[in-house]
Amino acid sequence: MIIYRTIGVVFVSLVFALSFFVHDSAAQGLPEVPFIEKHAFPFECCQYGKWRAGSPLIAYSTEGDTSSVAFRIAVGDSFFASTGNIHMEKLGVVVVTKPVGAFVPGDTIYTLSYTGEGSIDVWHNGTESNVEIFWDTEDDVDSADVNIHDPGRARYSGVLVQRPLMIWWVQVRNSEGQDGWLRLVNTTVAGFAIDEQIDGMDGCG
Repeated sequence: MIIYRTIGVVFVSLVFALSFFVHDSAAQGLPEVPFIEKHAFPFECCQYGKWRAGSPLIAYSTEGDTSSVAFRIAVGDSFFASTGNIHMEKLGVVVVTKPVGAFVPGDTIYTLSYTGEGSIDVWHNGTESNVEIFWDTEDDVDSADVNIHDPGRARYSGVLVQRPLMIWWVQVRNSEGQDGWLRLVNTTVAGFAIDEQIDGMDGCG
């Protein structure tokens, strides 16, 4: 059984990470943001093809740019989604609090894209790898209110101190042959969820 580190040690680790993770970013040689993953499938059973709008949608002229609208999609309209790219506009930051895998307490890892089944791509010391999520994934977690004294965190091996910002840009074409890009913002810190309602993107129903 892994023994939880003392609060004092964890506190020092968290303070260090919160105060200096910008400098640590440079030392680790982090990828530039937005970090872009091409032709991505951000959740289990994700599929491209014929989709149908369950809420109003905006298609922009250029990927990564909201300054120009190509067209709008009304509720009930069908359209074709050909591919999509994940843009990590902000990397999540996790401080390791207990030994786990190749990580030791005090390590700072940076989260990239969610890959499904509870796993996520991360960046540490200049290397990208895929790990099972070992930190608290409550949606209200933010660096401003990290509470290391919360007994509920003792079952985790890390603490999320900065929320990631992930945007899925999906290339679409409407029935009139116009092309554009949907900007779909992931609203969770682990997994995938959007505010828009779209039928056909989930092959599992």
